[in-house]
Amino acid sequence: LDPAALRQAIEVHPGDHAAGVIARVQAGSRIWQGQVADTVTGRPVPPDAHIRLGSITKSFVAVIALKLAAGHVIDLDRPVQGYLPGLLPRRYQPVTIRELLNMTSGLPQVDEGAPAETADALIAGRYAQPTLGQIIQESLRPPGRPWPGPYFAPGTEQQYDSLNYRIVAYLIERRTGHSFADELRALILRPLHLTQTFPAISDGRSRPMPVPYLHGYLVNDEGALVDVSQQGGDDTSMISTPRDVSRFFAALFSGHLLPAAALRQ
Repeated sequence: LDPAALRQAIEVHPGDHAAGVIARVQAGSRIWQGQVADTVTGRPVPPDAHIRLGSITKSFVAVIALKLAAGHVIDLDRPVQGYLPGLLPRRYQPVTIRELLNMTSGLPQVDEGAPAETADALIAGRYAQPTLGQIIQESLRPPGRPWPGPYFAPGTEQQYDSLNYRIVAYLIERRTGHSFADELRALILRPLHLTQTFPAISDGRSRPMPVPYLHGYLVNDEGALVDVSQQGGDDTSMISTPRDVSRFFAALFSGHLLPAAALRQ
């Protein structure tokens, strides 16, 4: 590990729209941790501060889906329409669970075609807690505007799209009869002892960010910075630390989370 190069890689530059950085790099037994102080307050950020995981959560969703597939609870090659009739409008061809997971479904983006929100509207709405069902329905059948169609025939192209993983998480809930948070805890968090990783929404309530945490800011319509670290989210939203995320990926790729056939998938 080259500490100077790693340090340079995490420096915040003008235009990055970042308010601080924490990083953890592990190579075998060697570990490097670095931080860039909060650019608003100037305070150092602890190297294992809590963070909202954003789209890193998709890896957790995929692991749960593959565990359920290995246990024959779901079939990766069965269309989602077979499990959840009526979820997709009739204009969509059959989309398999595998195509959702590998982003080849052709489905539209979350909130496709929605008008852009002002900064003040984004800030005011940050505590929203939409259900997975609401996100799916409002993306595929948006009220007050034309319903979006598919981008391409399933399996013919690949495009990153968060709606795919909202549908997979929704399927996990429907097939198991448990909340996504319950499945997350039972299949990943408890077995790996990820004690600093939490669902951001649990039992219908937003979890406060555990201290210490990496702060985030948005600029409102008047040009003032607003701390938006505390947010709502959906059932897949998560909070963790660099150490726990590293432990999760190390366990995944060393074969401790999935059987070999599922890990190859």
